[in-house]
Amino acid sequence: MKEHKPVGKHFDVRTHEELVRFLEGDVAPKEFEKACKPLVLDVLENYEGFDAVEQGPSFPGTPFDFFGFRTGIPYVVEFKGSRFSFNSPGETQKRRLMELRDQLPEVRLALLQVKACKGMYRIFYNEEMKFIFSSRTAPIDPIVSWVTQRLDHA
Repeated sequence: MKEHKPVGKHFDVRTHEELVRFLEGDVAPKEFEKACKPLVLDVLENYEGFDAVEQGPSFPGTPFDFFGFRTGIPYVVEFKGSRFSFNSPGETQKRRLMELRDQLPEVRLALLQVKACKGMYRIFYNEEMKFIFSSRTAPIDPIVSWVTQRLDHA
């Protein structure tokens, strides 16, 4: 059985012209992701129907960038952005996302990939993200606690 891969979708890149001009320069990866926050929020809220989206915690080993709700369901969202291609998380990050899902089954996973300069994105939801992982590197307990607190206040 062939795995389902989401198709690329378009977003209105004109609303992010200044950001795109900035991204076309020489931008470090961490700075790139930080600069893309308004674009990510736009895609999640206006194109994918997310509510109450917030930046994820800055704990070491946090495997996602954003937390929000889609049709009342909580999601952790990993963002991978590039100028012209769709990038994927590394193996450790994929494993930690699945570990988080195993410990908090009520929380769904999403991977948002963005081609910023082309105005394209694709998003993988929960079961579309089947990955096999190995060794543990950083404790996930503080991350589980952070998400649980948000679930308690929802």
